[in-house]
Amino acid sequence: MSGNTVPYDRLLAAHTEAQSFYRQQLLTSPVAQGPCHYLAQRRLAHVLAPDSIWQAGYAPARWTDLADHLTHLGFGEGELLSAGLVCRSRRGGVIDHFRARIMLPQRDEAGHVVGFIGRAAPGAPVDVPKYLNTPQTPIYHKRQVLFGLHDQRRALAVGGRLVLVEGPLDVLAIAAATTAEDPATAVAPCGTALTREHVELLTRCVPDDLDIIVAYDNDQSGRQATVATYELLIESTHPNQTLVAASLPRGTDPAELLQVHGPAALRSALTGQTLHPLAEQAIDASLEPWVPVLDGIDGRVAAVKAVAPLIAKLPEADVAHQVVRLAGRVNLAPVTVGIAVTDALTSHPGRGSRVSRVSHQPATPAQVLSPQARASPRLEI
Repeated sequence: MSGNTVPYDRLLAAHTEAQSFYRQQLLTSPVAQGPCHYLAQRRLAHVLAPDSIWQAGYAPARWTDLADHLTHLGFGEGELLSAGLVCRSRRGGVIDHFRARIMLPQRDEAGHVVGFIGRAAPGAPVDVPKYLNTPQTPIYHKRQVLFGLHDQRRALAVGGRLVLVEGPLDVLAIAAATTAEDPATAVAPCGTALTREHVELLTRCVPDDLDIIVAYDNDQSGRQATVATYELLIESTHPNQTLVAASLPRGTDPAELLQVHGPAALRSALTGQTLHPLAEQAIDASLEPWVPVLDGIDGRVAAVKAVAPLIAKLPEADVAHQVVRLAGRVNLAPVTVGIAVTDALTSHPGRGSRVSRVSHQPATPAQVLSPQARASPRLEI
């Protein structure tokens, strides 16, 4: 039976049974004591409650526990392969795709379990990937699913703030730290960066007046992801939605902040004066690679050309402030920065505009530092 011929409802049924199996293993099996202790140590014991919305589970370390269970229930090998719940072994048989992992179900808009995120159990070898996701299947496309979105639909409906984070434990951490008086609901793409399909999903499921906080890891990859997320959100979100970014301690993520400093510290990082406009954090992150060359005029001008398209995507009322701010960061006259931003604008400025063309290809920091660039005439706008 090939992947194209397995009925959709059979794939969903296999996932429903798999989720039930994993959940039972976590709550009742002696082999899950370590994972349960790990979750409690991370201040995530709320997922162990019988009525938890998360329905977390555990995949045993043995090779075919799930496959044997589902086969006993009447699922065929082809169905399980098509569902991504098993894979071929080197000997040609089938083995469980997830083994020795804390399991978190991924749900579609209708609430069906369509895939899983497996977090390596504590004590896993260093060469074992920390996270493993369901492969793409007829019912699971990671670019179109956000972890936590359906699970928390009721919380989103009553308001508060939407928080975009990088990983599933960050989602669980914010759920553990939030309060009824100051609600925050986190979602995360898993196995991929935020995509345009994810943003379209948010626009369908999230109220137009819900503020959005980006709380990515405070490391280089997190800051780069902030730039890409800003570009997606500024083009697609509702004008009533305020886009801000959290300033987490360097090198930390929300889950680590909860574990080390507790729920009050995490709540504080998502409120008040610790938040900054998302545009500013994206601009600063985009400017960061240029810092080594900002001592020279060529480097400053090239940096402005590289960052200007981000400012050009802002609502018109916000452009002037960011032009002046960037000018101060790079020690250039605001009019010089303004010219670069104008050059990046399309014929439809303001929120929702798309930078379809820049009249020149910006240099890179490495090019500015090269001997050829040092010897060439200064860059001009």
